[in-house]
Amino acid sequence: MSFRRLSSSPSTPALLVLALIAAIGATSCQKEETPEGSIARVGNRYITYYEFEHYLARMIGEDVGRIEPEASSAMLDQMLETALLSQVAASRGLAVNDERVEAAVLDDPGSSKTEKRDELLREALIDELSAGVPHPSDEEIQQYHRDHIAEFTSGERAHVRQILLRDEEEARRIRAEIARGKPFEDAAREHSIAHTAERGGDIGTVSRGDLPRTLESAVFDLSPGEVSQVIETSGTFHIFKMIEKFPAGVLDVEKTRPLIVSRTRGEALSRLLAETTNDAKRSIRVVVYPNRLDFDYTGSFPVDRSE
Repeated sequence: MSFRRLSSSPSTPALLVLALIAAIGATSCQKEETPEGSIARVGNRYITYYEFEHYLARMIGEDVGRIEPEASSAMLDQMLETALLSQVAASRGLAVNDERVEAAVLDDPGSSKTEKRDELLREALIDELSAGVPHPSDEEIQQYHRDHIAEFTSGERAHVRQILLRDEEEARRIRAEIARGKPFEDAAREHSIAHTAERGGDIGTVSRGDLPRTLESAVFDLSPGEVSQVIETSGTFHIFKMIEKFPAGVLDVEKTRPLIVSRTRGEALSRLLAETTNDAKRSIRVVVYPNRLDFDYTGSFPVDRSE
């Protein structure tokens, strides 16, 4: 049997294959060029320094150079997280139309369409997550009430009106007019120098500890409908009227139920959003280019110092 010796030079087809492999290898080894002005990347989207400056000015009304690096880092993280969650929303099929984006920009002068689209998509994602948060059961509400009983315990409270004056003689004259039958509310509107005068002196509900001691004892000793004598404090003169008193006690479960439901669902949503964000950080590449910033980045996202 004879053998035919293979040529030491590759054939034309072989050369083409080798060239193609080399080209693919070179392309795969070549690092993607980062656009000029970019300071971070979220998935396939680059965030520019201009966008961050614009975001910072809109959110807190300050320039980058006028706040501490830690604050700048926190604001950059907030911007990147919004962009990250907007991509999560898009991956779930959530969308916002151009008309809604444009309307949001008009309602928030200085914002950009990109910023608003990110924010609206993030809100859409939160709405979707919130819809999946179950309402607490009666047993869970009861347990929450027991665990937070101190928060639902109130001290003695009083709903009162006040007339505030600077002249003692005037104060005593007005107190005498009230004793003769003049409505307290009218006297407050006509004479009180407090900002509550237009409301007939109504200062709302106060609890023990809210008022100076000299006023607290005088106020809480009153019965509903009763008017105090003139009380002097640091050159000003007060007259109070007790509208209603509320004794100290524990608010029962039924009175606190709406608050408990809101709190527990809010806490559950916060946990779910944190889990969603952490999952997104593992599946979507986010990187900051600290060498392109004019502050020391101390945020939570990975950095690439080769840029």
